Amino acid sequence: MTDQQIQRQLEILEKQPLPKKRIWEVDFVRGLLILLVTFDHFMFDCAFLFNFKGEFGIALKTFAKQYYLGYNWLGDVRHVIQYSCIMLFVFIAGLSCALSKSNFKRGAKMAGFAFLFTFATYSLDAFGFSGMTISFNVIHVIALCVLLWALIDFVLSKLNQNGKNIIYCCLVTLAVAILVVGYLYLNQPIKEPLTHFQSIFVENNTLPANSTGDYLVLFPAMGWFLIGAMCSKLLYKEKCTLFGAINEKYFAPITFCGKYCLFIYVGAQIAFVAIGALFGWL
Repeated sequence: MTDQQIQRQLEILEKQPLPKKRIWEVDFVRGLLILLVTFDHFMFDCAFLFNFKGEFGIALKTFAKQYYLGYNWLGDVRHVIQYSCIMLFVFIAGLSCALSKSNFKRGAKMAGFAFLFTFATYSLDAFGFSGMTISFNVIHVIALCVLLWALIDFVLSKLNQNGKNIIYCCLVTLAVAILVVGYLYLNQPIKEPLTHFQSIFVENNTLPANSTGDYLVLFPAMGWFLIGAMCSKLLYKEKCTLFGAINEKYFAPITFCGKYCLFIYVGAQIAFVAIGALFGWL
């Protein structure tokens, strides 16, 4: 091969786009979170769904109830871990916006999945599994937030840098306002029950939730999402890892869970119910 041919080959290779690589640390954090969420769901199943008869099963059921209902320090641990995990999950979803090829497609897929998830849990409720309906949870919140960010991204693409800076300032203000409103309303002494529409936006500890099952509201969760999405513009502008010196292969099992967290979220629950039905005699 002549020098001229070699030069042409090099020019062709330079013009070819490099294959996009997933940001492993985002998958790693997401993987840790989904494992903790899966453990929390397993404790719920042990406490309320499984009818264990053996000594080990009864001890497991007692532990799960103490953990889930907050009878002692286990309940405090569960409350802190659960809430932190959910909000960090929403933040990571926002952080992933800069890494997605199409946030509109991503949000539309999640919205479809959220609808099917609600339909499936409602069907379980109709067949006698009381309290299983999940009408609005973290999947619904993230789906709406991603679709909103897809619209924001479209607007940003039409603006010059000064226009983008104005939008970013408005988004920071909006995120802070959502966080403040969400957390202030949480403990306000309210007597009037929330409508179902209101319960999508805010939650109040002095009133029973209008949504059974797993429950999450837009305020303050949307605030954490917006902060994550704006951080993604700063941290992952080049769409490459911030920890290139670390060998990601050592974390492969957890990053794998993070990559397929949506399937694990649903698949693990189905597996737990099947295992409980098979080994309820424990």
